[in-house]
Amino acid sequence: MPGFIDTQVNGGGGVLLNDEPTVEGVRAIAAAHARYGTTALMPTLISDTPDRIALALDAVDQAIGAGVPGVVGVHIEGPFLNVARKGIHDAGRFRLLDEEMVALLAKPRRGVTMVTIAPELANIDHIRRAL
Repeated sequence: MPGFIDTQVNGGGGVLLNDEPTVEGVRAIAAAHARYGTTALMPTLISDTPDRIALALDAVDQAIGAGVPGVVGVHIEGPFLNVARKGIHDAGRFRLLDEEMVALLAKPRRGVTMVTIAPELANIDHIRRAL
């Protein structure tokens, strides 16, 4: 039977990517989901600081390079969201997509980088360059 593909995995095995943006954290998350039939996943960071986003991007990139089974990329869920639709996200972390974040998100990496963004709040040129 084919395995499951999960593009939004905030954590697993007692680890949240926001709390442990490391190769070891990514490995624990992937192993926890593999037990339930997930064969491909994207560890997901919810709205956080630029420094934490950079750590998560690097950790997933390194995990893919290290051959952590099932990790196919990273999902950055915010902080480029609309406060009117914030859900569980801390609106205090929200920011507009700017040149600094475009450079960070557009850096070549292993795997897929998926970003959840409120397009109504973003400059279309920033979106094009970031992704």
